[in-house]
Amino acid sequence: MKAIVYDQYGTTDVMRMEEVPTPSAAPDEVLVRVHATTVNSYDWDLLTASTWVSRIGAWNAPKHRILGCDVAGVVEEVGSAVTTFHPGDEVMGDLTSSGFGGFARYVAVKARTTTHKPAELSFEEAACLPHTGTLALQALAKGKVREGSHVLINGGGGGAGTLAIQMAKNAGANVTAVDSAMKLDLMRGLGADEVLDYRSSDFTRSGQRYDLIIDVMSRRFPSAYRRVLTDDGAVVLLGGKIRYLLAAVTIGQLRKGDRRMSVLVHTPTGDDMRRLADLASDGTIRPAIDRIVPLEETPDALASLGAGESLGKIVIVP
Repeated sequence: MKAIVYDQYGTTDVMRMEEVPTPSAAPDEVLVRVHATTVNSYDWDLLTASTWVSRIGAWNAPKHRILGCDVAGVVEEVGSAVTTFHPGDEVMGDLTSSGFGGFARYVAVKARTTTHKPAELSFEEAACLPHTGTLALQALAKGKVREGSHVLINGGGGGAGTLAIQMAKNAGANVTAVDSAMKLDLMRGLGADEVLDYRSSDFTRSGQRYDLIIDVMSRRFPSAYRRVLTDDGAVVLLGGKIRYLLAAVTIGQLRKGDRRMSVLVHTPTGDDMRRLADLASDGTIRPAIDRIVPLEETPDALASLGAGESLGKIVIVP
C-alpha cells in the first residue's frame, strides 16, 4: 500500500511517499481501509522530536514510521477476538494506542478505541473527532465544567479548541477563546462569547476571573494562571513546553487551592469515541475543517499545522 513515512527526526522534508506492506489485524484489532485522516500536533511533535519526551523509547530514530492519529474508514478485516465490528462497517477511531499509522491506505486499530461512524457524518468530518475530540472531552470533564462556568480556552482555533468551545457552550458555560487574529471569526462562529488575539491581549493580565482554563499549548508558569483563576478554579494543560508542564505538576501543586492544576494525559477509550459520535450525531458539535487534501500533500498539511496556520482541522484523504 502507499503511505507517508519517515525514518529520521526533522521537518516535513524527511517525509516521503513509499510502498509498504499492508498491515493485518491482530486479535484485538480491526483493519480499516482509510477514507480520511487528519494532521495533529502529536504528529508534529513526533516528527520534529522537539523535546526529549518525544524520543522516549526511540532516542535515535522514530518508533513509528507512519504517523497519523485519527482514522475514519471501512472495516476490511476483523481480529479473532473482536465481536463488535464486521467487514463493511463504517468506523472512526483514535490510533495513538495502536501505533499511529493514519497516513496510509490501510491501518490496524484497536477495537477498544474505535466506534461506528455516525451516518450523519461524512468520513472527512468523522476523521476530525477521535484524537482532538477526546482531548476536549476529557479536559472539560477533568475541569468539571458546569452551567454558568466561565471557561477560557487558549488555542481555541485548533482541532481540540474548536471542539472544546462547542462542548463548553453545550454545558452552559460562558466561553472566552484565545488564538491568533486569523482565527477569531472561526471561534466566534462556533459560539465563543469573547475572542482574544493572543498577540495583542494577555489573558493572564486581563483582570477577568475564570473557573476553568484549558490551555492547548502552555507557555506560562503557574503564577500567571493564578492571577485569573477563581478561588476554586482549575487549569488543565493539553500540551506545551516541558518546563511549563513540569512546573504545573510540581510548583503548581505546592500552594493551597492549586490542587486542580494538572496536565491531561490523553487516554482514548471506546466510551469517549461513542460519546463523540453521539455529540456529532445530534449536532452538538461539528468539526471545523480548514481544507481537504490528498495523501501526497500530507507533509505540506503538517507544515501548515506546525506553523499555526490552519483554521481547525486539515483532512487527508488517501
